[in-house]
Amino acid sequence: MKVEVYHAKEPNFGFKLAHFPDPKWPDEFTLVAEINSPRNNPFDALDDAYFLTNSIDKPWWEHKSVHAVVDRARSTSVGDVIIVDKIPYKVTMVGFEKIPD
Repeated sequence: MKVEVYHAKEPNFGFKLAHFPDPKWPDEFTLVAEINSPRNNPFDALDDAYFLTNSIDKPWWEHKSVHAVVDRARSTSVGDVIIVDKIPYKVTMVGFEKIPD
């Protein structure tokens, strides 16, 4: 299952303040990684992509299951977007939320 990970160019990490608005999808995001998830369930693929694009014991872009589109990037966080089967999901404080068409 093809998965793409996009990071907000100016993230607010879930803080909704007047001077820190939510980035607009897709214009204010950058593709940072592509992953081929072996799992067929989209929600499992979302979890995999989130886990694989977080630097836990080494930089995430060094993981063999990840094709990094950029040289370096921060870890995936709240407000970033993961696309599974052409459907975009925003990373939330707990889980993922489908972005409406």
